[in-house]
This record gives sequence, C-alpha cells and structure tokens, in this order.
Amino acid sequence: MNPVANYKNCKVTLKYKQPYPNNAFFRKRRLAGKAHRGIDFAPKDELKGQPFFIIAPVTGEVIFAGRHTQFGNMVVIKSVEHGREYLHMLCHLRSISRQTVMYGKRIRKGIILGLMGRTGTATGVHLHYQVEIRLDRQRQTHPWAEGYWKHINPSSYLT
Repeated sequence: MNPVANYKNCKVTLKYKQPYPNNAFFRKRRLAGKAHRGIDFAPKDELKGQPFFIIAPVTGEVIFAGRHTQFGNMVVIKSVEHGREYLHMLCHLRSISRQTVMYGKRIRKGIILGLMGRTGTATGVHLHYQVEIRLDRQRQTHPWAEGYWKHINPSSYLT
C-alpha cells in the first residue's frame, strides 16, 4: 500500500539508490553523490499547500513515533513477513496522529499516521519512505530497534 493516501497527486522526487544532488546543502551533510536509501514523495506543483495524509503501508508494531534530528517527525513500524523482520520508516511528517500512533501499539495497514511535512533536514514538504530488513541480531544499527538492518528497495510496498 502506498504510504500517501492521495498518492496520485504526488510525484516521486528522489528514487531509491538515486544519487543525491551535488549542491551546497547535500555537500555540507556529506550526502552529495551518495545513494538515496528510500523514496521521496512530494505534492505535484499545483497542489502544494494542500494536506496529504500519510498512512501505514503495512500492519505492524510502532517502535518509534517522535522526533529525529535528520528525519524530523518520524514513525517506524516493525512488521514480520514470511518469518523476516522489516522496518518501515516514514519521515519528515508535519504531525503524528497521537490518538492512533504511539510506541508499542499494533496498527493496521491503511491507518492514518499523520500529515506530510518538512521537518528535520528536509528542504521541502515531502515524505521520505524507507524500508529495511533485519540481517542479524548482534550488531546495532538503530537506537529504536535491536539488530543490524539493511535498507532495501521500498517499491514492492507501493500498490
């Protein structure tokens, strides 16, 4: 399920593994030329300023719902599919729906998580959607999830 409720009114502005632009903003953050780890959705130009609801692309457990320095307001959902664990990271939200999205709560696919925004280090209103798979339990990648996680192409979750 696409994480943007009215995704037909959005455009993909940065694809998975597409290099970051080589400009001062991304050079300062040492990202210029590096591969993007997710997919960015932004409103089409004629629809800028309208609210875009962000919805859960999968059923799972909320393991993080709060503020992150780089990703701004972010929701992380852990799901289990075919015996493997996945993280779904939805970032730069303007707001998070506190009635339905809280740490430890199990949520269903399609539930509203919040609104598309421009928080963290975002340069414009968009949603950064990133999916990661757990590879092992020994090394630590994130403070919000035990184990070592590797980013994968989130395109298979977009329907």
